[in-house]
This record gives sequence, structure tokens and C-alpha cells, in this order.
Amino acid sequence: MFNVDDILNQPLADAYGIVMGSSHTEPLARATNEWSVFGNGVEKWQFTSNNATLTDYWRQGVLRARPYDTLYTIGMRGYGDTALSEDIATEQLEHVVATQRKLLTEIHGDASKVPQMWCL
Repeated sequence: MFNVDDILNQPLADAYGIVMGSSHTEPLARATNEWSVFGNGVEKWQFTSNNATLTDYWRQGVLRARPYDTLYTIGMRGYGDTALSEDIATEQLEHVVATQRKLLTEIHGDASKVPQMWCL
């Protein structure tokens, strides 16, 4: 967990001009295994039933990464890189993306000016 294991990781990377990001399964600068430490468990990685907790979890990731150059992953996969649902979850993903971009705007100003990797 790059941002958790050592609080100096992000400032040091930034000092060397390294832009950090996260994988396709790790939205808004939060590592997958952070959810098991700071989240509510695998069964709670459900935006439809736990969106308030997930939104706050993502907010904390954006706030933590705010002072540094960061490439934010937008979107959501099921926990552990599984399918989000058995069906095509277009409406759910639209809600996830809208929520995540709202967080970027809330914290950074204009989301369109924040580096993003969309992984739907």
C-alpha cells in the first residue's frame, strides 16, 4: 500500500517528479488492500448498497493525494478485479463515475483539469 506503508512515499515520489496512480481496480488513489484495512469487507464493496461508505473512502484517497501529481483511476470493478455484477451495470457505472468526478471537483476544483484514467 504505497500511500499507507510509509507516509514519506508520496512526498518522495513527488520530489523526484514521479506521478503516482493506481491500477484499473483501484479507484481514486486507494489500493485494493486498503479496503480490507480501512473499509468494511469484501461484501460491502457494493456501490448500490454502500455508496456513502465508498464515497467517503474515495474522498479520503483524493484528499491524501491532493498535494501531489496523481493520475486518478475512475470507475469501479468488483472486489479483487471481478465483474461488478452479472449484468451490464451501465447505470451503476454512470453513478459511480458521476460520484467520483464530483469528488474530484469538490477537492481539486475542475475535474476536467485533473489527470484521470477511466477504467469502466
